Amino acid sequence: GLWRPAWGMVLGAGILATLTVEVSAGSEVSVSAAKLTLLAMVLLGALNAKKIFRNPPPLLVPWLAYLGASAVSGVLAGMPMGAVWSVGEAGVIFLVFAAAAGIIRDDASRRSLSWVLALAGALVAALWLLQVGIGSWAGVQLPLAVRVGVEKGPSFYRGSVFAHQNFLAAFFLLTGGIFFALLPRSGKGGKNFLMAGGIVTWAILFMLGSIGALVGLCGAVLLGAILFGNRWQKYAARIGLVSLIAIVAATTLTSSDWNKSLRLTPDSVQVRVYAIRLGLRSWMAHPVFGSGPGSFEKEVLRLEKKTSSKLPYFRNDKNTSLSAHNVYLRNFVERGAAGGLAFVFLILSYLYGIFRYSGADGRRIPWIFIGLAAFALSGLFEEVFSYSSLHALFWTIGGAYLGIDAGERTGNTG
Repeated sequence: GLWRPAWGMVLGAGILATLTVEVSAGSEVSVSAAKLTLLAMVLLGALNAKKIFRNPPPLLVPWLAYLGASAVSGVLAGMPMGAVWSVGEAGVIFLVFAAAAGIIRDDASRRSLSWVLALAGALVAALWLLQVGIGSWAGVQLPLAVRVGVEKGPSFYRGSVFAHQNFLAAFFLLTGGIFFALLPRSGKGGKNFLMAGGIVTWAILFMLGSIGALVGLCGAVLLGAILFGNRWQKYAARIGLVSLIAIVAATTLTSSDWNKSLRLTPDSVQVRVYAIRLGLRSWMAHPVFGSGPGSFEKEVLRLEKKTSSKLPYFRNDKNTSLSAHNVYLRNFVERGAAGGLAFVFLILSYLYGIFRYSGADGRRIPWIFIGLAAFALSGLFEEVFSYSSLHALFWTIGGAYLGIDAGERTGNTG
């Protein structure tokens, strides 16, 4: 990175995608390889600050609005350690985004980033197949994520290096888009690898059973076809989506074990509905600036202690809290309407910038848009932004395009 800053950012993205080593220092704080890598990327950005801040970073106003609302919310909540950690992590993600936008400014570096993430996606998929295969055939649990001191212990549940299937699915949403984005400018051998990689990674989503990933992928493909496709492609996208819904519906209605056929459980729906109910109650108590960053789990326990009703069967452990399972809900609860709306505005501005991107040759990036949009949509059902590796990759991928020099783009991307 000191020699070639762009290579350092690309290497950092590759590490984020393939290495999970986490040491917990309590229920709210942990130190991981991802966080150390993020700090290294921020340091790389600081060493190149003159180049990065030659012009204002892209999306500066939406970012400042979100960070400002987060800081005010934290101050009003008394700035407990959870709030400090949450606001600090958001600030680090912004700095990584600014570094990516300021350092990865040429097409060769962007292609290097895409190829590194594509190879990382192939490696993670191969490790997942190995993990699941050994578990099914030999009954041997193969841990691929080292987690020390985490309350629930090591996670072996079908997550490859991401330790959980929902996070793995979110990663595949991003890499699937990258596989397909690289196709047009690759040779025959490369095309075969990329096509297989894109199909396999997105096909694995149906085996993982992540509600957010499935909804995000379907919604993003339809949105991408409407925004980028010609008339026949738009028709084909709608027909394909309807067919997919019909297949899923037929599978669930004709199978007595519908939850096993899709690898979903009724609990996953009930838990999310319950989290929304409690989240809305908490938000109504603190509508403007919320209960403070990082406080959702504490709010769940507080509201449950106040209720006289019997808790649902999946809440039999009163000492363990409940995740929001929705990144947008979490932002509204913790940061109030100010922070929640700022976060939505930030995400929409980001996706709009990717949609408007056009290279010097007029080339657009529909598959990058689809991958990022699918990831953002999956946040309605999964807390994909709570995993620092995924959060940083989401912003690094788009930052590489939004930060190009004005002379290289034909449309204003923010």
